[in-house]
Amino acid sequence: MIKKISLLIIGLFLAFNNAWALSATWYMRNDTQTVNTVNGYILGDTQSSSSVEWHAIDMTGTVDINWDVSVLHSDGSETSIGSGVANYHNPTSNGEFSATWSCPTVNLVATDAIKVVGHIVTDGTNQTRTFVSSQLFWSKLNATTWTFYFCYAKQISGHPPNQNFGNYVYHGDPTKNTRIEGIDYNLAISGYVFEL
Repeated sequence: MIKKISLLIIGLFLAFNNAWALSATWYMRNDTQTVNTVNGYILGDTQSSSSVEWHAIDMTGTVDINWDVSVLHSDGSETSIGSGVANYHNPTSNGEFSATWSCPTVNLVATDAIKVVGHIVTDGTNQTRTFVSSQLFWSKLNATTWTFYFCYAKQISGHPPNQNFGNYVYHGDPTKNTRIEGIDYNLAISGYVFEL
């Protein structure tokens, strides 16, 4: 009886606070889904098995890679929480690079999802790729540092002064493991009663 009452109190406490604090890594996969009316590549808990890419061509060799982050509501509307964040200027070689962003505290409802748009910005060109999570059933994003990892390659063609620079970002493969780490959140809880 004591155990039953204790677990009931714990359950009511969790329901009152409506949250469990947890952390996540999101992998940018090679498959797509439509969530809250928006189609995009999946932000998932596991990585897929083969890579895809998007790229931008420029003439100067100058490139910035950054990200927009927004809350995607059930009706398809969005609330921006970060624009052009985790910018990386001019990767100098091929491989994995990273940059950080301070995510603010953001209140959520259970049907919200997160939309992330990657940008490859060159001289006059901005090539984008959209990623979306599933509906999260989270109550809050906590203020933490997110680290954006991306797999990059530069391809050069032609000869000076007529060179072209291809800037490629790959995702969807454990060896081309573009992802976001350090996501802290509270899990929405409602109506649970724990008893033996």
